[in-house]
Amino acid sequence: MKSILKSVLCGALFYSGYHWLFNWILAKLLQEKGELQIFLAHRIINSSSKRSSELNLDKLYIKWGQAMTEKEFVRRASFLKRYCKIISMQKAIEKLKVGRLGYQYKVLTFDDTYYDFISVVVPILKKNRIPATFFLTTGIIETEKYLWFDEVATTVNSLSHPKKLSAKAEFVRLICNFIILNDPYKIRDSILGVLKKKNLTKSEESSHASLYLTWSDIQKICNLDFIEIGAHTVTHPVLTKIPISQAKDEVVGSIAQIESHIGKRIVFFSYPNGQFNKQVQQLVRQHFKAACATGNGSMEDMFALKRTNLGQEPFHVFALRATGLLRRIKMLLNKIRVISI
Repeated sequence: MKSILKSVLCGALFYSGYHWLFNWILAKLLQEKGELQIFLAHRIINSSSKRSSELNLDKLYIKWGQAMTEKEFVRRASFLKRYCKIISMQKAIEKLKVGRLGYQYKVLTFDDTYYDFISVVVPILKKNRIPATFFLTTGIIETEKYLWFDEVATTVNSLSHPKKLSAKAEFVRLICNFIILNDPYKIRDSILGVLKKKNLTKSEESSHASLYLTWSDIQKICNLDFIEIGAHTVTHPVLTKIPISQAKDEVVGSIAQIESHIGKRIVFFSYPNGQFNKQVQQLVRQHFKAACATGNGSMEDMFALKRTNLGQEPFHVFALRATGLLRRIKMLLNKIRVISI
């Protein structure tokens, strides 16, 4: 109910056209200038030339929340470019260190080594001169392996039941959340084994080659001056659920693989599923300049930087959050609450 009410109020404010004036007044009243916000995305989909099985999988990813359409990505990226200032991760770290946030600074990041990065995202970024950081999971590059959650999605997509897309998306979400919260290595293979026995139609499986980047793709991307490459482990495990020695292999292994192929030092890291603890964070500090988490992070911790899902909220909510208006409204309400007490 609370989220619905927020969406309705944000929609009324955004589409009234007065949100810019309201934002300006609050900025002056609160004497607050700007912020840094890091956005996270995964798949960006253009399904115009795909076969039916890939189209079905694309729709599942969108419904699941792991992807957004190319059209929606262009809309949001264009909004950020027009009304904010999109900067690289390197510049963001520099500004955080010196505390210079006199504007609405934004950073775009992408996780998980998807082929969409080069086929859809890079052309859009290049056309609009927008910087971004790609965090790569290296263990699936030029292999027949899938990231475990992609295997869940492709397997569920192959099932004859449930038939409704929304039900399949919710099924994927529930399975992935269950695996993340529990011991992934003990239950993941068992769950996938059971699913694959249930009405799997081979023709509906997605091609590995159409899903992930190759090292050749990555070398082309890393030579672009507006792209930064970061590490995202080897196999995308939940780092808090494995021994720290194994976590070290995942972190160091991904650095070694990327650096050996692109010839550049890797200084940024993204925690798989945003999961970290003190041990994992200490490990990451030894190898990187900064690391990104998800909603559980903080802009005050260089090794657990908070990221917001680029496509999770309706556009009008996204727009008011990106311009800082939602944050300023919250600040105003907190000040009123303190005064009333």
